[in-house]
Amino acid sequence: MKKIKKVLLCGLGAVGAVYADKLQKFDAENFRVLVDENRLKRYSENPIYFNDTKLDVKYITPDDTNFKADLIIISWESFGSKFNQPLVLQYFFKHGTARQSN
Repeated sequence: MKKIKKVLLCGLGAVGAVYADKLQKFDAENFRVLVDENRLKRYSENPIYFNDTKLDVKYITPDDTNFKADLIIISWESFGSKFNQPLVLQYFFKHGTARQSN
């Protein structure tokens, strides 16, 4: 089994922020949060806070091909959310994690 080094978090809500806080403190260099362009801009202008402390995490978009995650954590209220699925699927397809079947 491959050792988990790089971790990607999808979803920075109440539960996602708990994961982000812990993972960023454990190994900030190998941790990223997947966001779309709108959230990237919004989080850059208005950072996320957890327990009154700014989460100083690194964000990536699905177009970023320099970070290949060993573990992807999906932290959403509902995986059925049509808003979030395309974002994660874009990342999966660009990194060869998933393939479209015919």
